[in-house]
Amino acid sequence: KTIYKSVLSFVICCLLLTTLLSTSTRAQQIVVCQGDSVVLTLIGYRGSIQWESSPDAITWATVSGATTDSLGIDVNSTRFYRAAVTEGTCLPFYSDTVLVGVNPLPSVVAGSDVIICGGENTTLSVNGASSYSWTPSSSLSNPTISNPIANPTTTTSYIVTGTDGNGCMNKDTVVVTVNTSPTANAGADQTI
Repeated sequence: KTIYKSVLSFVICCLLLTTLLSTSTRAQQIVVCQGDSVVLTLIGYRGSIQWESSPDAITWATVSGATTDSLGIDVNSTRFYRAAVTEGTCLPFYSDTVLVGVNPLPSVVAGSDVIICGGENTTLSVNGASSYSWTPSSSLSNPTISNPIANPTTTTSYIVTGTDGNGCMNKDTVVVTVNTSPTANAGADQTI
């Protein structure tokens, strides 16, 4: 999923830059799941842009190649972002700081693969999240619980998606191998 956030009021001239720098101290915060994408967009500016990032909002480094009004981020760690806007000989104006926070993905564990004989069933089990969704669901007793009973007629890979309290999702797979039940044939009946 992609989240869009607008940052920054407009800049008119060097004199206004000083005023804006002294009043633009609020930090905005976006919290997403690890691996999500975020797009920060600078609006109402005039001049050249250079996006910067920081782990602590103290030490800033330029984001390589980030010189347009939008900055796309694949989020894997918590970082602060801001845009430096320059025009002519004015000192840079810095946008509001945005903290992009990261919630880790839940550790969804569906357990070991299982072998059953045709006609048997097995109970699947998963943990690590708050809610679950299993697919395919047709041979399950309930695809939205952590421990459904599986009764497949053929070998089936069950994928479970777990969602935690922050809305972050992760997946795991468990394979239920169905062995064909043996048949015994002693031949035709004989009279002794």
